[in-house]
Amino acid sequence: MSMNFDQFDKKIDTDGYFKYFRELLFPHSTDTSINVSTFPLNASIYPEGTAFTRVRKIANEESRAYFLSDDISVDEFYSPKLNSKLGRFNQEGDGVIYLADSLETAIHECDLKVGDFVLYSNLTLKKNMRFIVPGDSEKSSLFNEELTRLLNTRDKAFYPLITRIYKEFLQFNDVSGVVYHSTRLRKHEFSENKSDFNIAIDGVQRKNVGFLGGMLIYLAGRCEVTGNYLTEICAIYQLITDTDTDTDTDTDRLTVTRYHDDNELFIKKLTDYEELTRINRIECKEKTENYKFSEFGAVVFKMTKRKE
Repeated sequence: MSMNFDQFDKKIDTDGYFKYFRELLFPHSTDTSINVSTFPLNASIYPEGTAFTRVRKIANEESRAYFLSDDISVDEFYSPKLNSKLGRFNQEGDGVIYLADSLETAIHECDLKVGDFVLYSNLTLKKNMRFIVPGDSEKSSLFNEELTRLLNTRDKAFYPLITRIYKEFLQFNDVSGVVYHSTRLRKHEFSENKSDFNIAIDGVQRKNVGFLGGMLIYLAGRCEVTGNYLTEICAIYQLITDTDTDTDTDTDRLTVTRYHDDNELFIKKLTDYEELTRINRIECKEKTENYKFSEFGAVVFKMTKRKE
């Protein structure tokens, strides 16, 4: 019998829902048994250099003035090292980085509206990373089917349950996080097919996520024909490279190119940035035949303690 995940039932509570999923994996578990369960699980491998999108609303004039100044740190473009609030795949303080594989998905995930100023950034992987895709498998199982339905919920009250299931059953060694579908992107609003994938990168992998570049943009409107967002770019941010300095040390300082300062330079920087993001477009390697990348090279396993 399937459960309803449209609205969180406080009578069942997180413990009750978790017990339901545990029993799907270990249906014959007893107080003294040692249980083993297997289930199909897909993985996607994103190669080093793959670029993802992160956005952040800039809510007031004071903040906008700061992001038009010359004193911007690259840290502004990452999520906080210690997440301040519970997320879909994190407890408070986990430091998970949430990214999207399209601007449209990022905008909808952050509930941004036309008229908002947005800090837009592209973050890249510094190494090949493997991510699980919960519920996405050619082989069906009741656990996968129910997990898929749970991940599609819009009720944030289920977030502690999703995080607990991920940590207890799905967080393996050599896996950097989770790829999952957005529940907020409304594909029917666009004439073109838009990717709706999000990615949650475990906090321990933060050092392996780099900054490619960013922009301060204004959401000016939407095209009535395509549904695409119309943006006005106010500033472009790029890391200061070794050629910009007299030292060989790494730097997290940024160059800021503002539209109103030098239109010709701004257009050149924008063209270079668009080419950079095109080169680092998202490439997902899922199957053995795709170059040297493959799914899990060997059977992965996880031990979990009984908590009943």
